[in-house]
Amino acid sequence: MSQKVLKRKCRLKVQKSQKGIGLIEVILAISILVIIVLGGASLFAYSAGQISESKHSRVAVQLTNQKLEQLRADNNISIEIPDGETKVNIPLGDVSYEQMTVTEDLGSYKKVEVTVRWTQMGKQRNVNMATLYVKR
Repeated sequence: MSQKVLKRKCRLKVQKSQKGIGLIEVILAISILVIIVLGGASLFAYSAGQISESKHSRVAVQLTNQKLEQLRADNNISIEIPDGETKVNIPLGDVSYEQMTVTEDLGSYKKVEVTVRWTQMGKQRNVNMATLYVKR
């Protein structure tokens, strides 16, 4: 056989074997694309949940700090704060926060502990702050 005929046969064999590779490459590319899109979607859903949790945590910290500042602003702190526990429900938007203030007499100090609780996605969350006040 001549060289031209051999080259033509080799070229035909190469072209025939490459026809199936195109379909396999397309299926592989689509599979990779689907994996990337699903990963991105799950990352987006997780991020949205974390943003929501962060928002509720910030509100709870603000409510806790607000209560402590309110008590701190009172000049007659030893007279005004009774020992014991008080609870207040604070509804804000779609979440209801429970603010609990516990006051304990420690001799020349008063310990005030403020806890804010809320439920998010079926889980109980809370923020807790405590401080000591000198009796006057």
